[in-house]
Amino acid sequence: MTDPINSQYDTDPLQPPPEDDEKSDDKEGDLSPTTRKAEDFSGEVPVLNTAWDKPPSFNDAPPQEKQEGAGDLPPIPPDSDFTFKAGEVRDAEQRMLTSTRMAVDGYEELRRKFLAEKDHVFGQGLRHEYDTMSAVPVAMGNGNGSERTHHNDPADFNGDEFGGTMVPMMEKTLAQVGSVLAATGEYIAMINIAGQMYSQADRESRFPQPPGS
Repeated sequence: MTDPINSQYDTDPLQPPPEDDEKSDDKEGDLSPTTRKAEDFSGEVPVLNTAWDKPPSFNDAPPQEKQEGAGDLPPIPPDSDFTFKAGEVRDAEQRMLTSTRMAVDGYEELRRKFLAEKDHVFGQGLRHEYDTMSAVPVAMGNGNGSERTHHNDPADFNGDEFGGTMVPMMEKTLAQVGSVLAATGEYIAMINIAGQMYSQADRESRFPQPPGS
């Protein structure tokens, strides 16, 4: 078995069950699977949307971040020459935004379907209803009559047990997918801010007017 992947976006990962339930000291170990309370990770499943239909222009001023107690920033040493091709960066940004929007739409469709069906999709609460006929003595006359009895019993398939295991796993998976999409959106925003910062630096990198002009 491989080691688990530690994600900075998932602060409460789903823990695997103990390998030997009989040796577990968990107080819930004595409870049957149907009475054991399933973990609920639905609060970690984010609702996502795309904030931009079109990325902000590189000609806009970049957002200013407030520096709390930072004081004067140290001077930045000059770096080697580099080339910034705004058109190519813009095209790449737009392609990522289009792909991410499609992924967010698919995620939201899956999230809504999961929320609508998670409480019954695995047969949770499923019951077996049927009628039986039994012979009963007739009060008057000879012979026997019949009596119909209705039964409403738990189904042979224990959907509550299976759903109690699968639903938390599905919630954690949705939360992880949502975190990846959110991080992708942050990356696209950083690309856009980089373009704005370069454009701002370019606008400010001009010779002053000659003296006396």
